[in-house]
Amino acid sequence: MCSYNKVNGVYACSNGDLLNRDLKQRMGFQGFVQSDWWAAHEISLGQGLDQEMPGTQNLWSVENLSAQNPQLVDDAARRVLAVMYKFDLPDTTKCAPMNCSAYLRANVTSAAHRSLSGSLAAESVVMLKNSDSVLPLSAANVKTIAIIGSAAAAPVYDPDGQGQGQGDWWRGDYYSGGGSGHVVASGVVTPLDGIRRQAQELGIKVVVPLDSSVAEALNVAYLADVVIVVTGTTAGESRDRESLHLDDGADDLIAAVVKQGKPTVVLMQVPGAIVMPWRDSVAAILVLFFGGEETGNAWASVLFGDRAPTGRLPLMMPESEADTIPPSSSLSVPYTEGLKTSYRNPLFKAAFLFGHGLTYTSFEYGAAEGGNCSVGAPEASEALQCIHLNVSNTGSRPGRTVVQAYVELPPEAGYETPVLRSFQKTGIIMPGSSQHILLSFSARELSFYDPGITGWQLPATVTAHIGESSQDIRQKVLLKVPGGGIIHPAEVPGFLLPAALIVLAIALIAGLVCGLQKRSSQGQGACSAFDSTGSEVEMLPLQH
Repeated sequence: MCSYNKVNGVYACSNGDLLNRDLKQRMGFQGFVQSDWWAAHEISLGQGLDQEMPGTQNLWSVENLSAQNPQLVDDAARRVLAVMYKFDLPDTTKCAPMNCSAYLRANVTSAAHRSLSGSLAAESVVMLKNSDSVLPLSAANVKTIAIIGSAAAAPVYDPDGQGQGQGDWWRGDYYSGGGSGHVVASGVVTPLDGIRRQAQELGIKVVVPLDSSVAEALNVAYLADVVIVVTGTTAGESRDRESLHLDDGADDLIAAVVKQGKPTVVLMQVPGAIVMPWRDSVAAILVLFFGGEETGNAWASVLFGDRAPTGRLPLMMPESEADTIPPSSSLSVPYTEGLKTSYRNPLFKAAFLFGHGLTYTSFEYGAAEGGNCSVGAPEASEALQCIHLNVSNTGSRPGRTVVQAYVELPPEAGYETPVLRSFQKTGIIMPGSSQHILLSFSARELSFYDPGITGWQLPATVTAHIGESSQDIRQKVLLKVPGGGIIHPAEVPGFLLPAALIVLAIALIAGLVCGLQKRSSQGQGACSAFDSTGSEVEMLPLQH
């Protein structure tokens, strides 16, 4: 889908460089391009647009289309039809447009669906901090908990209700983002409902404030052994958040509660990055990126230890708003940051790292080795290189972790930090047990885009940093990439193709001679050759 903005001075839906050259030609995109609603400014078939939405501008009328090059019209129609048949829509569509109201409004919820929703929400909870193992909560160490904060019992926002048509169609809530993709959760379990129900089942008393004032929150906090502050913010379509702070003065509320001296657990329901000026003073911090209708039950299952947290941050939580790329209201926005966003910018300071996430146990990583991809790789046909290692549970509780591999590419790739290129979530590992982990890398995952040749480069070697987050690195492995160090022949500029093929032929012949020499002498190891600069390079024999 092409959007409303201009790129290098040309509207996105009329930008042939983006849609034809980059998307369809260089990237080989086989689908169709559709405009965002009312984002088309002209009938731009020749620039790569295949479908106008919502179709009310009459740009693509029969009369206008008949004046276009028939080959362009046929290509656009072919792309749309190809997607329809790819997904078998002619035979699986449940209703014909204009007669779909009953189907779209049918109630298809079920106990199984709610159970799945709850499981997915619980697995999405990311525990950022857990000082002195204040979590999980149990009746053995907690008699009374206080639940405070405006998000604890927040209602669902229904855009068909009050306010619809008054300019706030974009609004979200603490269960789903806002705008055209907003989902109105039915039968939502609020954090207060979910946590209170499970606490009462365990014989733990729950106290809540009578109003939303800070003074009342402090009154109930005084009565509790542990204080749970439920906070949040939301986001909607067509606008930026005003800041990266939580809603309703949550920062001040948390700071005031902490002064009571009670262990404070902060739960955050948010759409993205948040600043946490109070992070060093609270006992525990957990985040859920909009959990839907089972939000309250998901929180409860993690807080009381029915499930150990397994989520990992899909972004960097910044130390301050200065450690982000700020939005701009200017009509012209230069993207000067290039690839240096989030954890890829070494100048940004993180409150919590990309990939970070704690659980109720600890893990030790065994020695990592590059190895054979033919056994155990989930995509054996695409795996170019693999890493094997064992992960052991060194704690006292069962748990899962997410093993992450950040690839350090050569300087010409333009990345100033290693970048995530593979990860693997373990199964549940019992205390004292271990699990074998295989991380696989395709050619694409070990490559980088080179604008000089408008194609992908495969390095000869890369270093894989294996760990629990972008900076919590436990092992490093140097990988020698099969076929690396050459330009992909299919993407070589025409005038370089003959030379590239000659270099490739020489390399293959030298490798064959090397392999025959080693085989005849029953030897192992590498042969030496010289590259175009006269430097000696290592050539590994083919592995069978």
